Amino acid sequence: MTSIRPGALYKRLAGDRFVRGLSGLKGRRVVKARSLLPRRFQPTVRLRRRDVIIRVGSDPLDAEITDMVMNRHRHVYFPTSVGDPVKVTLVLEVGAHHGIYTVAAASEYPNARIIACEPSLDAVEVVRRQIRDNQLEDRVLVVPAAIADRDGLAVLSHEPSGSWGATLFKPETITGSEHVVTLTLANVLHGEIPDVVKSNAEGAEFTLVPQLAHLEPKPKMLVLAVHPDYGDDVQLRDDLAAIGYEVSVAIEGDHPVWHCVLGADQTRSRGPLTSNS
Repeated sequence: MTSIRPGALYKRLAGDRFVRGLSGLKGRRVVKARSLLPRRFQPTVRLRRRDVIIRVGSDPLDAEITDMVMNRHRHVYFPTSVGDPVKVTLVLEVGAHHGIYTVAAASEYPNARIIACEPSLDAVEVVRRQIRDNQLEDRVLVVPAAIADRDGLAVLSHEPSGSWGATLFKPETITGSEHVVTLTLANVLHGEIPDVVKSNAEGAEFTLVPQLAHLEPKPKMLVLAVHPDYGDDVQLRDDLAAIGYEVSVAIEGDHPVWHCVLGADQTRSRGPLTSNS
């Protein structure tokens, strides 16, 4: 009799089928049951909520981020202060990680293209799979690079908090590292101006904001995860105010999330965007 590995059997029975209702009991039960297995035996689960399909892999952070983006903190990642979501035409994501926000944003902003920046090559492969699952190849441009103050190469350090903790800054404890490409904001955007910027990239905000000062017109809305371990958050708030943004705290804590809305006197009309897809 041919033996079947436990991971393969689990996948055959439950792991690779669609689970409708991400916030419902059925979706949570599948992910919770799978978590009882050793990570090497945990198959990918594809969750569906309305028109969004999200791959949740063996990385335990996938389920947590999915809950944050799609449920618990959805109002943080997709604030009403953006205005009519139909009018959003370009979203810049700095730190795409495993592409969960990427595919959710494509649904939230149905007329928008997404530029998803992610330097870690392992993570980029996951982002691309999320995009294929959702048939978004024509709307999402994946940029396998980190935003920095110059083009080139840098060391991306991984630290103990997990796959979302990779940074170009040097953390106190390093669990691994890889060489990655860096690009300036100008060389990511190529003259286009995003309506919305979402940044969660372990200190990238301290490089991103000074470069935003040179954009005209500026993005209407920034959703910034702030990492005070890697920069001066007080100065960052002052820099944002200096270029016309009103800052409010959407999530408090050691690593807060800020909503930065461009003041009405700074908002300017913009021409049509050119395609880079």
